Amino acid sequence: MYGTESDFPTGSMSSIISNAVVRLLSEYTGRRPANARTYIDEDLIIVVVHDTLTEVERSIVRNGSIDLVLATREACQKAMKPDLVAAVERLSGRSTIALLSQNHIDPDVAITSFVLAPRSNGVPVDNGRSAGAPSCLSSTRGYALGIATVSAGRGAHEGYGACLTRKH
Repeated sequence: MYGTESDFPTGSMSSIISNAVVRLLSEYTGRRPANARTYIDEDLIIVVVHDTLTEVERSIVRNGSIDLVLATREACQKAMKPDLVAAVERLSGRSTIALLSQNHIDPDVAITSFVLAPRSNGVPVDNGRSAGAPSCLSSTRGYALGIATVSAGRGAHEGYGACLTRKH
């Protein structure tokens, strides 16, 4: 699905992963979500997307067949799994041991969680610092959570990165 690293925008690891997931959703469903937010913490990457349903899926929901839409989305997520895992592994430099996905109809929100294999060398995750994230994401005491949002706007995606840190 992707060619080279140059296919991805520069920025924080969170925004790069958000963009990759948005691109894959668009390729598989023909529609980009309205926005995406990625959270990164040590061995977990979570991507939350909003407003993902296609027009036909919305029509099916209005006609009362929510289960059909959810089953279709589940099948789509299974089909996307190899590409999602490959993108996150390539971008994060970490292997994925589990991918969990779930959709919700009202509100229209979906979540995809990547559980990463523990680091064998014990070095803490830099949470995207090497990709240009704010330096507060590299905290080695307490934990740091990288956050990025990607919003659809006139066919383009705008992103920003932020961080939250908490000391133990």
